Amino acid sequence: MAQALLVGLGNPGQPFEQSRHNVGFMALDAIIGHYGCSSLCLKKRFHSLWSEGVLDGVSCVLMKPQTYMNRSGMAVLSVMKYFSFSMDNVFVFHDDMDLGFLRVKVKRGGSDGGHRGIRSIDTHSHGLSKEGELGGRGRVGGAYWRVRIGVGRPVADARHHVLGSFSGEERARLYALLALMAEHCPLMLRGDTSHFMEHMREGAET
Repeated sequence: MAQALLVGLGNPGQPFEQSRHNVGFMALDAIIGHYGCSSLCLKKRFHSLWSEGVLDGVSCVLMKPQTYMNRSGMAVLSVMKYFSFSMDNVFVFHDDMDLGFLRVKVKRGGSDGGHRGIRSIDTHSHGLSKEGELGGRGRVGGAYWRVRIGVGRPVADARHHVLGSFSGEERARLYALLALMAEHCPLMLRGDTSHFMEHMREGAET
């Protein structure tokens, strides 16, 4: 039985593959590759690309919702309900314009910060209660873990920024950080977010 659910947020399709908004997908790819998880396959019942694997002793389901960003909640809820995952064991990786490029923060709960994927997970109906139990108020609430990956905030058009691609230099630095994130991800899954964050700070400064 899987112990944790790892969700990478993004938009499906080739035009979005390298966009800043898809950094959650990229993070999941790095984790899947690092631990030799099963190849991603489409699970129609969960509206997602799907993988399974063991991350340093922690059995995980890894998913990329294929519903487009602002409907991510539909996919996430379907998996949470089917496997009865509690909020403590759900980790959502996503881009964040309020953090500088390569800055990473991990927190449980909080506001959606204007991120439509997070908002969809928070508010999608027919889901779980705030406590993460089945048969609750019909909402996920915000008590799952968010892994916020900084993409920086532009001076002007935010939409153009998040849907735009990283430069070659940025991509190289990002991939190095995501490799480090994958390596130390089990720390976070076991509740040691402080040491996980130490590694992320070191990675952002190199």
